[in-house]
Amino acid sequence: MISSLKNIVHKPELLGAIFIIAVILGPGVSYGGLYLFHVVLLGLLPVVLINSELRLRLFTTLKIPLNLLLILALLWTALSFLWADNKSYALVSIVQFSMGILIVLFCQVFIEKKKTFAYYKENILLPLLLVVLAIALLEIYTDFRWPISSVSYNNHWFGRENVIIENIKTERIPGYLYASPTVFFWNPNNLAVFLCLFIPFIMKNNWKYYLLFVITLIVIVQTSSRLTLISLLFILILVSLLNRKKIQFLGLYMATLFLPMIFFGNSLLAIKANEPVSKLTGTDVLSKVSLFGTNKSNNIQEDDNSQSIRKQLYTQGLQYIQKSKMLGVGAGNAEWLNYRQKEKTNGTTSVHFYWLELVINGGIIMGILTLLYFIKIITSLWKLRSNEISQTFLWTLMLFGMAVISLSSAHYFLPYYAFLGILSAWINLNNQDHEKDLIAG
Repeated sequence: MISSLKNIVHKPELLGAIFIIAVILGPGVSYGGLYLFHVVLLGLLPVVLINSELRLRLFTTLKIPLNLLLILALLWTALSFLWADNKSYALVSIVQFSMGILIVLFCQVFIEKKKTFAYYKENILLPLLLVVLAIALLEIYTDFRWPISSVSYNNHWFGRENVIIENIKTERIPGYLYASPTVFFWNPNNLAVFLCLFIPFIMKNNWKYYLLFVITLIVIVQTSSRLTLISLLFILILVSLLNRKKIQFLGLYMATLFLPMIFFGNSLLAIKANEPVSKLTGTDVLSKVSLFGTNKSNNIQEDDNSQSIRKQLYTQGLQYIQKSKMLGVGAGNAEWLNYRQKEKTNGTTSVHFYWLELVINGGIIMGILTLLYFIKIITSLWKLRSNEISQTFLWTLMLFGMAVISLSSAHYFLPYYAFLGILSAWINLNNQDHEKDLIAG
C-alpha cells in the first residue's frame, strides 16, 4: 500500500485529476462545511511541497505577474480584516479566498504541458459535465435529489440545515423543490454559472455537441437564471459575427434560443429570457416579438418586488462604499451589513451584483486589482486569438462576466477558481512556447 501511495505521489497527472474532480464536486460531497475538496487540498499541499518537481513548478508559478495580482488582492483582503465590523464574516471570506487562490495555483502546477491540458479537457472536464447534466435531468424530471442538495429532504444527514421540511406547505417551495436542479452546487444559480464555463467549448459544428447544447439549455431554463439566458444569446450573436467558420451551427443554436420566444410566447424559456431584455429596453419585448402574445400579469407584482429589493441593495451598497471612504467595508462584510438592515430588503442579504459586491467589500483598491487581473488575462488571450481554444476562453470569460450574479457564484464558488487556474495554465503554456520560438529563432 505504501508503494502504491508513492507511485501516486510521483504521478502529477493523476494528482491533478483527483484535485480537479474534488474541486468540481465541491459541497456535493461534504459534511457540514467540510468538503471532500478540503481533504484533498490538505493531502496534496504537503505532496506538492515534498515533491521537488512540483515544488519547483509552484515557486515558478508564484512569480508569474498574473498570479502576483491575485496574491496582492489576497493581502489587501486580509488587511481589510482590521476594519471589518464582523470579524467572523471577514475571516471566513479570507480563508475562502485563500483556498481559491491555491486552486488557481495548483491547476497551473498540474498542467505543465499542452498534452496534459488536452487530457484534462477531454477525459476529466467533459465527463464531469456529462455527469452534472445527467444528475440535473434526474432532478428536473424525477423525484431524485442529490442527497446533499439544498432541496433534498435528506441533507440534514450530512450536517446541513434542512429548511425544506419547514417550508414545504408554502406555494413557492414545492415548485422550487420539484423543478430546480442544483446537483453539486447547492444553489440553482451556481449550477447555471457552472454550465456557462462550458457552453462556449461545446459550440461546435457538430450534431453531437448541438444535442449537448440543447440539454444544457434545458437545465439552465430550469434553474430560472434569466440573466444567463440573455448573456448566452448575446455571446451567440457576437461569435456569429466574428467567427464565420462556426456560423452554420451557431445559427441553429440561436434559433434554439430565439424561436420559442417568437412562436411560443408563454413558454418558460421565453418568459425567463424576456425580463432582462425588457429591463434594458424599457419595454415588454416579448409581447412585440411573439406571434401568439403572452400573459405576464401573474408575475408583475413578484417582479416589481424583486426589482425594488435589488434597487435597495444597490443603494445600500453605494452608501457603504461612501462611508468606508472607498476602502470597502472589509472582507465578506457586505452581506453582514445587509443582514443588519434585512427588514428593508425582505430578508435578502446578498447584493446580487458580483462586481458591486466586490468593491463594497474590498473598496476601490480591490476593484482596481481585479480590473488589472482581467485586463491582463484578456490582453494575453487577445494576443493568442488566432488559436481556437484562446478564442473560446475569451467567449467564456465574457459569458461568465455577464451571467455571474453574486459573490457566492464567483469568489466563493470553487469551479470558478478552477476555470481561472486552467485558463492561466493555457496562457503560461503558450507564453513558454513563444519564448522557446524566440530562443530558437
